[in-house]
Amino acid sequence: MSYYRNAFIGEALGLVLALALSMGTSRWQQLQRRTLLETGQQATQLAHAKMLAEEKLEKMEREGQELLTFEKAWDAFRRPAPANDLGNHLRNKLATLATQAGLTSEGTTVAAEAKNYPVGGATIRIQEVSINVTSESLPALLTWLGEVEGQFPYARVESLSLTSYASHSVQLGITLYHPVEQGERFSQIQQSLPDVARK
Repeated sequence: MSYYRNAFIGEALGLVLALALSMGTSRWQQLQRRTLLETGQQATQLAHAKMLAEEKLEKMEREGQELLTFEKAWDAFRRPAPANDLGNHLRNKLATLATQAGLTSEGTTVAAEAKNYPVGGATIRIQEVSINVTSESLPALLTWLGEVEGQFPYARVESLSLTSYASHSVQLGITLYHPVEQGERFSQIQQSLPDVARK
């Protein structure tokens, strides 16, 4: 009798251990499945985030390249001459354009030094040049002014006067302000672009 009881207890213990092992294995498998599922979801989220980041980078590079191309097209106008010779360059070019248009130029003045000029919330350095041109033809004066604006679109006409001169002549006087150095804002934009866009 004792033999059967010990055998029964042994089988019961074996059954309990087998059941406990089976439940533990089942729970472990569930944990593994959940971990695998969570890992898969994280991988999907990371892949999506990577795709969005790559799209954003491509857009920044494209926009940056467009901005640099636009800015490069203005280089000749922004820096028509070295900073220390800009005043003389402007004076000579204005006089040459006047001569080519058949006008008489006089009273050209060039500020000895560049000065600070407020633009928006910033300050830039500008070169000031003034000139008077005379002609009997008002259309010729206005055509000359158009040529000046075409040659120096980056300059600002700070003042303009139109007066009668001598008997049948008209005198046009202008004062131009031309930036001497590159604007601070564009430098900041350029530095914020990805390396690929700056090449």
